[in-house]
Amino acid sequence: IIFMIYGAHISHMTQTFSDSIWGGRTFLFTPYLAFFFIRSGYFHRKSSNTVWNLSVNLLCKRFLMIFPFAFIGFVCSIIISNNTPIYTVLSNCKWFIVNGNFPSNGPLWFITTLVLCELLIIYIDRTFISLLLAVIISLIGCCVVIKYDIHLNWNIQNIFICMFFYIIGILYKKWEKMIPTFLCSLLIPIIILN
Repeated sequence: IIFMIYGAHISHMTQTFSDSIWGGRTFLFTPYLAFFFIRSGYFHRKSSNTVWNLSVNLLCKRFLMIFPFAFIGFVCSIIISNNTPIYTVLSNCKWFIVNGNFPSNGPLWFITTLVLCELLIIYIDRTFISLLLAVIISLIGCCVVIKYDIHLNWNIQNIFICMFFYIIGILYKKWEKMIPTFLCSLLIPIIILN
């Protein structure tokens, strides 16, 4: 999974170079979205802590995770820009406010979407909504987003498909001892073809 995530970052960063060795091999990293969120859901732990404490702790933890990558993207944007440094800084700040990432490090949307999924799960854990119902809602939302080609700030429209995979990870961990190994092998091509 780490290989897929780093590979995806490399292919994103090099996609502007037509002769790049990674440019034509992006397809090798296409399953990273599903695996990333399934794996994240697999390691989700339900806690009896308050919603406020869980949310604050999660945001602090993810800020420490995202800051180095955001800073690298921000510095790269300034270095490669043809504009004045002040204009570049201001335009990058505006880009971050609207998109939750920087132009030179677009894949950061993964982490911001992960944070939103984790926050939603914290609230779902405390409500009457079952995980299976949440899966159905996320699939319906995904269909609506695709049908109407919806694009929102911070790529919020991606939450529907990412929540689906995140919850699949939670359910897999819950039921993994009941799922035969051969069935998991059959699901791998479906995830890869996503």
